[in-house]
Amino acid sequence: MASVKERNGHYTVTVSLGYDISGKKLTRSKTFTPDPKLTPAKIRKAVNAFADEFERQVLNNEIPQGDSTTLKELVEKWFDYQTTTGKLQPRTIEGYKQELEAKILPALGHKYLTELRPANLTEFFLALSKDGVRKDGKAGGYSKSSIKKVQNVLSSILQFAVDQEYLSKNPVQNKTVRNIGDAPPPKCMFFSNDEAVIFLTYLDERQTYIIKGHRRVDDTGKEYAVEDHERTTELPEQIKILLILAIYTGMRKGELLALEWSDFDYENNTVTVSKSCSYVNHQQITKCPKTKAGNRVITIPAFLTERIRKMETERKTYIKALGDRWEGADWLFIQENGKQMCYFTPGQTLKKIINRYNSAHEDQIPLIPFHGLRHTSATLMAASMVDLRTMMERLGHAHFSTLMNIYVHATKENEIKAAHALEEALRGKKIKA
Repeated sequence: MASVKERNGHYTVTVSLGYDISGKKLTRSKTFTPDPKLTPAKIRKAVNAFADEFERQVLNNEIPQGDSTTLKELVEKWFDYQTTTGKLQPRTIEGYKQELEAKILPALGHKYLTELRPANLTEFFLALSKDGVRKDGKAGGYSKSSIKKVQNVLSSILQFAVDQEYLSKNPVQNKTVRNIGDAPPPKCMFFSNDEAVIFLTYLDERQTYIIKGHRRVDDTGKEYAVEDHERTTELPEQIKILLILAIYTGMRKGELLALEWSDFDYENNTVTVSKSCSYVNHQQITKCPKTKAGNRVITIPAFLTERIRKMETERKTYIKALGDRWEGADWLFIQENGKQMCYFTPGQTLKKIINRYNSAHEDQIPLIPFHGLRHTSATLMAASMVDLRTMMERLGHAHFSTLMNIYVHATKENEIKAAHALEEALRGKKIKA
């Protein structure tokens, strides 16, 4: 029998569901507010009818638990589930936690799951785009991509609520963020064919670049001026190979940093990808790839095999010279003491190289992130009409959809080139009807 408690015209109906394995009493509650204009007898009748119907629905498991569970409570259950099952990588979970604590829970954590409807979630996403909402004090609202990230996190957690029968339907509408503001102009996130050639050629050159004038302080504390001057340097071989491998294989940064000498087959010109490095909670860890598709064997050019083989020979000499100061294992890409290269070094180094090139040349190349080298590899394959299945296997993608945008973009460019080629070939010839 349901119990009913009244307070200030509101009636809380509670249905007992027994006890859990730890002896905690299980209940489901819901509040009902009858029309205050009704007579006491009719109010009593309406409350009893509501209590009977609510009890029937609870006992027949017809009501999702979302009407008595807040989003904050669900998030705690979601974290417990992910930690136990290990379905998400620690770095992914950490990213979710940051979005939840910074943006989602302060605004929605107190709400019951059934209160999270498309209409008020749309208001929440729109609010994120308004000026003054940012916690970092920057002007304007969050970017469209940042809001999309928030939406993805919330959608994933609310889908968990559906799977666990807290809700009957995920209230996050995918079209919401698409309609917020104008899409920013797309940034160039990869090299074109010509830019890739320029970049790869530049890696093997002695790099001369300009150091801007600045003020310095000598050992005595006296300040002095340094004028603009040139500096010439040559990149370490391991940096060159890291960047060349990134373009020729399309490997992710973490996969490159996790490479060991034993991953290379010098006879067959292949590299085996079986692990990946990531940075989580201020720690650099190496583990197996997230998907089965991540485990793969990639063919590399013979010239690159020879450079890697030569670097291994030189590494043995370096280890011997370093003696007791060597602290490494068999990593391909290392710090001075032999430990695995820092997770942030590839991106910082790429930025420095591109800036050096652009400071000394008129034909600028785009300042792309390290992941842009992977996009470069994919785009060049697509432009060369490599089939999607081969691209998927080489890049370690599990789904065709991940590649489609790149593939369509590159083949569209080929289509335009084909039209221009036909125009040149047929120019001046009369086309008969």
